[in-house]
Amino acid sequence: MDIEVAKLFELLGRATAEASLLRQAIAKQQARIAELEGRSGRQQGELKD
Repeated sequence: MDIEVAKLFELLGRATAEASLLRQAIAKQQARIAELEGRSGRQQGELKD
């Protein structure tokens, strides 16, 4: 039983680490999207002027 519990905690730790990496990757992508949208907005603003 103790081995099973230890394995569960190990899996939980791995899943938590993976989730953290995924959150970081998502945040980077969202920042990149915001940057690109900002550039696009500036370009559209320049075209309208």
